[in-house]
Amino acid sequence: MPSFDFKNKIAFGGQKTLNNKNIDLRINQINKNFRLHTCYFYKEALKVIKKASEEIKLTPKLTTKVYFNYVIKNHYDTVLYQMIRICEKIKFVPKEWHVQICCNPNINDFDKHYNEFQERAEKTFNTNIKFFIESCNLWEQNTIKILESKKLYGSVFSLNN
Repeated sequence: MPSFDFKNKIAFGGQKTLNNKNIDLRINQINKNFRLHTCYFYKEALKVIKKASEEIKLTPKLTTKVYFNYVIKNHYDTVLYQMIRICEKIKFVPKEWHVQICCNPNINDFDKHYNEFQERAEKTFNTNIKFFIESCNLWEQNTIKILESKKLYGSVFSLNN
């Protein structure tokens, strides 16, 4: 029977409050080489990851949710700017970075801007970045069109959608 490395297929999220319990959990996950999931807008989640990473001097693998053409807290940030802000908060660039693009991008907007964005992101961060589209059954037709463009690595879904 072929071996299956499930560590590359899942990501652990949560830990939105900065406290020792959450830092210790993140340290354990980083030490075991699990991928961590977070977002710039998840309360203190980035502070927890930053502190855990600093304590053990290891850079974790991350999946970060970013919002495409979406107004959050009365302002709009580009996907690239959200990625920059994430790195500013954690004080490192993830060693393996999966970027989960959410909010059901319009296929025309996506096609028009994605290539330039990808090039700028790869130059800005100089790391192993893979871009995914967030899937949801309500968005299925649009998600399929974006995946058919062959520009993204795949799709991401969460169990709480």
